[in-house]
Amino acid sequence: MEKVGQNPKAPFCAFGDDSAYKNALAYAYAIFHRKDISKAKKALNSIKKKFHIPIDAPIHCRILFSGDQRKNANLDHMSPDRVKRLISHLIDEMNQVPCLLRYSYCILPESGEIFLKVIDEDHKIVYDEPKGVLGILSQACFLPIRNQPYAPGAELCEIFASRDKKRGQVFS
Repeated sequence: MEKVGQNPKAPFCAFGDDSAYKNALAYAYAIFHRKDISKAKKALNSIKKKFHIPIDAPIHCRILFSGDQRKNANLDHMSPDRVKRLISHLIDEMNQVPCLLRYSYCILPESGEIFLKVIDEDHKIVYDEPKGVLGILSQACFLPIRNQPYAPGAELCEIFASRDKKRGQVFS
């Protein structure tokens, strides 16, 4: 039996990452048809070359928008204005590659409890580590949505989740 998200022959590839700011959490996937991956890589590598970023270096907003983190990542040649231009160019280039964005988010209350409604049933989830909620948000990105019936489910994707340095991967 093939594990969901781990089929290297799946027709789609989903690249996911999380974001956390204060009590807001989000998870998003950029989903590409496998045949378009080379176009996306070519566009990304072109941008990196233009902005003198090593090909193997990740482009991550958390790093780009922090002067100290840019310096630690050997990207200190990127001024804040140059970072804005990079993001603008990146958006323009990636908009030329067919892609579907799926995301989920939540605002965590101070109580340490969140309530989910699943098929008319209430479920209380108690958490002690807010980042633990990210696994739920990651999976929610693949729930069927009425206005996107064409969106592939997790069973049609090879899933690549960004590694969290503190916790390991969201999917194991």
